[in-house]
Amino acid sequence: MISGFCGGKLDEFIVWLYSVFASMPTLLFILAFALLFSRGYLGPGMATAAETLAACLHTEPGMLAVYLAIGLTGWITLCRVVRGETMKLRTLPYVEAARVAGVRTPVILFRHILPNVFHLVIIYFTLNFAGAILLEVIVSYLGLGVQSAPSWGVMISDGQERLWRGIWWEIAGASGFLFLLVLALNLLGDALRDALDPKD
Repeated sequence: MISGFCGGKLDEFIVWLYSVFASMPTLLFILAFALLFSRGYLGPGMATAAETLAACLHTEPGMLAVYLAIGLTGWITLCRVVRGETMKLRTLPYVEAARVAGVRTPVILFRHILPNVFHLVIIYFTLNFAGAILLEVIVSYLGLGVQSAPSWGVMISDGQERLWRGIWWEIAGASGFLFLLVLALNLLGDALRDALDPKD
């Protein structure tokens, strides 16, 4: 939001930063990140820091890697949308009037710009949350994410091994509840978009 409103060198840096992250394939980046944490490829100092942070967050290093990787790659689309919307809003008459009246930039940002872009944050968070769940399931299914805690990816992987013995309800249950959660989040995102869209 600050980047879109102020422009200049800060805007150029933000554009460069999200372009760098956007050039990396998301799933491959998350898999590589999880592999670094869960297979002991970090240096001693980094490994100790990762284990300490994981202990503070009550999780394991593999899951911490998934959290960090999704966090590092999940902000790009929202950043682009909020920046573009802010660039549009800063040219509107009421924002120009506030600038002419001498209102400080932080006040304009939080009083006039933020309320008009916050609906985008809610919508994109809801839609991206479903994608983050699917990414976690994929990474855990491949054995690189969470291993000792409950995870649908681990459940599907374990159920697949017992599927040949006729035990189908394990994989069906995990896959079915995953499908219902992702469907519910997508429907919620669509409903929020329809409810909060200022054009309607």
